[in-house]
Amino acid sequence: MSNKPFGWDLCVDLYGCKYEKIRNRKFVLEFIRVLCDDVLKVRREGKPVLKRYGKEHLTGYSFIQLIEVSSITGHLSEERLSAHIDIFSCAPFNDKNVENFTREFFEAKKSVARKIIRK
Repeated sequence: MSNKPFGWDLCVDLYGCKYEKIRNRKFVLEFIRVLCDDVLKVRREGKPVLKRYGKEHLTGYSFIQLIEVSSITGHLSEERLSAHIDIFSCAPFNDKNVENFTREFFEAKKSVARKIIRK
């Protein structure tokens, strides 16, 4: 068994997001594109799956974007003004850059990120 990591999993939780941004379908799609193409620099595999759900505190978009090295998922809550983004990649990436980009893109007041090394 190799000591080299299989991949990295970054969980970014955003709080105090701008309502107009987490509720806007086109904006969420733009977030996915820019995150993949410009920040992570990974190839997107197909189009993202993006669905808006509408039950109480769960109202908001959820998405999945397959990438050549794994996947990106997200869940946005309009009521809580929060976004919860998970990035799993077998290619290394700068977790601070991803957290900062994500916080700035949604104009969040606060972010918390946790990184897991998958062996």
